[in-house]
Amino acid sequence: MHSRMGGMSSSTGTAVVGSLRRRVNAPRGGGARVAGVASGTRRRMRRRIMEGGITLAEVLVAAAVLTVGTLAALSALAVGFNGVDAAHRSTVALFLAEERLEQVRAFALGAPPAQGWLRLTAERFPAEAYGTIAGHPGYRRVTEVAIEPDNLRDVRRVSVTVFYRLGAGAGSGLETFERLSTLMALP
Repeated sequence: MHSRMGGMSSSTGTAVVGSLRRRVNAPRGGGARVAGVASGTRRRMRRRIMEGGITLAEVLVAAAVLTVGTLAALSALAVGFNGVDAAHRSTVALFLAEERLEQVRAFALGAPPAQGWLRLTAERFPAEAYGTIAGHPGYRRVTEVAIEPDNLRDVRRVSVTVFYRLGAGAGSGLETFERLSTLMALP
């Protein structure tokens, strides 16, 4: 069976026009038709194949689309890295606050006369400036001890606030903090 468009291998097969291949549907009544391709589209496809390339405008548009996509991905990556860094700094600040709370608890349960519940005051835990906390130069820590509530002698409210800076360097950026508070009572 042959067609004007080229040779066919079966009643439903592939018609060959130059190097262009299309699916051909042969209805039961015989005769062949090209499926799903309008004649204007066929001409453009044929012309494109015969021209053998793409235009400079198409290359420029493709380059612009790739550039915009790459910049968007890099921007999202930078935002993600900043978020990870902020979460890391917050976690370290919380760790330093918990560490100080444990030191306060150990002091309160320590043996008198140097330590103990009655000697538990904020003066025993002075504020630490940036660069004074071992291994964590980008943090500073403040400890508050208050007799609460209503000046009850056996209850203390202990708050530890750890300050740190968000941003590129330890000396620059917005200062923020994490605070942990707890009530302590004599056992």
